[in-house]
Amino acid sequence: MLKKVFNLQLLKSIKFNLGLFTVVLIISAIGTLLPALAFIYRTWWYMALLSLLAVDIIYCRLLIIPGFSKHKIYHWGSYCVHLSIILILAGAVYGNIFGFREDLNILVGETVTMHNRPWQVECRDFAVEYYENSPVPKQFSSSLRVTDLKNSKVIE
Repeated sequence: MLKKVFNLQLLKSIKFNLGLFTVVLIISAIGTLLPALAFIYRTWWYMALLSLLAVDIIYCRLLIIPGFSKHKIYHWGSYCVHLSIILILAGAVYGNIFGFREDLNILVGETVTMHNRPWQVECRDFAVEYYENSPVPKQFSSSLRVTDLKNSKVIE
């Protein structure tokens, strides 16, 4: 039945595999390099592409059991790599569905209430570390205090 709805042989095609991966790669690069377009990571079609890529990897690689040969360790290495990719894709989809992102501009000593969660965030300290003999920032660090307004629990 599934074969009638979707040609499963297409998932075995190297051209389709590489094309799908390239499309996901290009869209991800656009969302990363152009912050104004970062919303694409939360669109239904991007989640569908990631899911299709996961199904493609599962069908194309993981459902084919390696034969017993003198090089079977190489087959299992490939399976581990592909399984890792599946876990990364699953994490991306899970994070986009159940996670949240919120940007807060807080000056040192200020406390701000978040919009997406009943939390207050206080910035206790902020520091910038620079590369040696360079004006280029190496690391930004903040000391924060987060208070859950529902139960008054404090995280420092």
